[in-house]
Amino acid sequence: MVLLILSLVFAMAHWVSIYKKSRLGILITKPLVMIFLMVWMLVSIPNILYRTPSLNLLPLWFLMGLFFGLVGDVFLMWPDRFFLPGLIAFLINQVLYLIGFGAYFSATGNSGLQTGLYGIVLLVLLTTVYFLFRGMEKNGMSRMKLPIGVYAVIISLMVVAAFETFFFRWPLNASIFVASGASLFYISDIMNAWTRFVNPISMDRLKIMTTYHAAQICITVGIVLAVKPSA
Repeated sequence: MVLLILSLVFAMAHWVSIYKKSRLGILITKPLVMIFLMVWMLVSIPNILYRTPSLNLLPLWFLMGLFFGLVGDVFLMWPDRFFLPGLIAFLINQVLYLIGFGAYFSATGNSGLQTGLYGIVLLVLLTTVYFLFRGMEKNGMSRMKLPIGVYAVIISLMVVAAFETFFFRWPLNASIFVASGASLFYISDIMNAWTRFVNPISMDRLKIMTTYHAAQICITVGIVLAVKPSA
């Protein structure tokens, strides 16, 4: 638990550094958030290399996802030079989370609610991509449509997969955490893309990073709770 608290502390220190525009503070705190989160997952799930039979869950996918999140964080500390590598790292992050949740895509369970979930996420995806693409065309950034579109589809699938855990054998608190984390990740990435390709948002970096850190922490806590409900 101490390691999780340290991750939270460095996240808050990072937010303060953004608010105070401390470049040194940002460079120091940003990677430490993910490092402590990864170490906490490793300590909390000592059998991380093995599948949890009752959930058909392999936590290792999420540990690898956190690692690529860390790689993306490092690249995006210099977004003007390394935005595309950072985007690729986060795309891998989302794919790994999607694989981790992927066993839960199914037509069984409460099909009415599941169909509604798919419809809502599809509507949000299409609306988001439509307005983003319009802004990108207006600002002469059409060349980024393909990578942004691919990323939008993958993160949308990840959100669906996280919500799918409600329909299977996950503990309720674990599903709440991972679904909340996936939603916050989506919100953070929408703000990031909007700021970069369409129009600036007031206090954009602070809003992007608070939702991003909350997302990664919630997903990680949810995975730990799924494997070890008493954690």
